[in-house]
Amino acid sequence: LALMVPALMQIAEKTLDVDKLKGQTVRDVLNTLSKRASAEDRAMVEKAQQALAQIPIINDLPFEEVYLRAMAK
Repeated sequence: LALMVPALMQIAEKTLDVDKLKGQTVRDVLNTLSKRASAEDRAMVEKAQQALAQIPIINDLPFEEVYLRAMAK
């Protein structure tokens, strides 16, 4: 899952306006991405959703916080 985070952030950047995602959870953003991403990207989003189903605490984190931490590396 950790290896997928940079790719997921890139998908979010190219598919959504990340500035408008403030206040949304990781789950909310992944649900939106699964509807709007290209077929190629959707496969990775769905894989992340499956992995996160096992770790609900991460699903409930604010997306903005995860995004900022991932992009700071």
